[in-house]
Amino acid sequence: MPDTERADLLEALAAHRGFLLHTVEGLTDDQARQRTTVSELTLGGLVKHVAMTEEAWVTFILEGPATMAMTPESFAAHADGFVLRDVSEDVARKVGVKHVAESATGRGSIAGYTVVYERGKPPRGVAIVDIGDARAVVQSEDPAIVARMESVELCGATVQLGENHSYTL
Repeated sequence: MPDTERADLLEALAAHRGFLLHTVEGLTDDQARQRTTVSELTLGGLVKHVAMTEEAWVTFILEGPATMAMTPESFAAHADGFVLRDVSEDVARKVGVKHVAESATGRGSIAGYTVVYERGKPPRGVAIVDIGDARAVVQSEDPAIVARMESVELCGATVQLGENHSYTL
């Protein structure tokens, strides 16, 4: 394919992708899932379909035409590619979503964490801590805790939960 033809094609794809993204900009998830006709097609489903189609073409380019063969499973996946569904309840059932406790004390185990940096404020370590069947979000500005969070893996580490969403390692 000549370079100008390739450039024209890439420009057209970028323009049409931009048109679609502009159309859905600012929509809530519920709005993106809303069916406006009797069809299953939604704006969110259309975005999903475009992304899946682009991924399929990249796979075709990298791995060859066999990746485009239609089987009953691939046809079902293709048809499902036009539908945007709220899968949060399905995911919750599969992974066992935990209740977030308003406050908690005692011992817990870090499920995930990050260090938050805000201009003009000291860094603070924020952690999601498993406590039995619940989780708590806790934080600390203790420089020693922040330094440990920046230097070692703490997922699974035991912590002591204190008052006002605080914790110590």
